[in-house]
Amino acid sequence: MTPFYAQAKTFKIDVTSTASTSKALNNTDEKQIRVINDGNFTAFFDIGIGSQAATVPTTTALSTCIPIMAGEDLVFSIPKNQALQISAICNSGESTTLYVSIGDGI
Repeated sequence: MTPFYAQAKTFKIDVTSTASTSKALNNTDEKQIRVINDGNFTAFFDIGIGSQAATVPTTTALSTCIPIMAGEDLVFSIPKNQALQISAICNSGESTTLYVSIGDGI
């Protein structure tokens, strides 16, 4: 695998205990998404086709939100040419910043 390329499209999500507004990933040719948590709290994000509203997981395994720990930097594969969007949320009373990059590489 090749490293994540330096010309990736990147945007910021300010995450609070209310689900962030759904943002389009615009992944026409890209196959990966890199998510960096630049804060002190865990965030949960949801990616899917169309508008998304992230939720904090409960004790029932029904939530599709993925946790990203404070300071964590993760890369995920995504299907290309899909109208994917992302939303994020934190636990009550917490906030953090996510940086999301769309591109290729690990």
